[in-house]
Amino acid sequence: MQVTGAQNGWRLPAFSVNIATPADQYQLTDRAIKYAILLIALIFAAFFVFESLTARQMHPMEYLLVGLSLVMFYLVLLALSEHIGFTPAWITASLLGGIINGIYLQGVMKTWRASLPFTGALLVLYGVIWSLLNSEDSALLLGTGVLFIALSTVMILTRRLNWYSISSGRKSSVDKVEPGDDALRLWK
Repeated sequence: MQVTGAQNGWRLPAFSVNIATPADQYQLTDRAIKYAILLIALIFAAFFVFESLTARQMHPMEYLLVGLSLVMFYLVLLALSEHIGFTPAWITASLLGGIINGIYLQGVMKTWRASLPFTGALLVLYGVIWSLLNSEDSALLLGTGVLFIALSTVMILTRRLNWYSISSGRKSSVDKVEPGDDALRLWK
């Protein structure tokens, strides 16, 4: 004898279950590594803008060492996250990366006044990437906002830069713009 709910007029209540498995430190580190290219590209772009706006040129070896320290961040993150959890490992790796880059850049640039903004920007970028990792629903919006701000900053800082003089090696790379100069003459 079969008895079904529809024949007897009763129904089981409908319900659904979503099983959410939190990401472990390996998954979070893997997601963080996907943002590594963005972080490294933004830092190198900042160095390039710094070089373009000042007389200080950075040697390719200096770029390499800073790049290696940025890559080392992810190794430190993975190693520490196995023992102390992802968030404390992220904070520790960020501080270690910021400190070593700040000290190195102070030596390279010969002043704390120039190296502290880079160190601060690096720590802010680590914070933004951590936010991206923790906000799955708005990660695209946040990431797009960061890229828009970075591009806007570069465009504003370099809007009066004469790129041709940089590539030809002339000393003056910033055009002198007088009030009242017409827009067509500035584009020559």
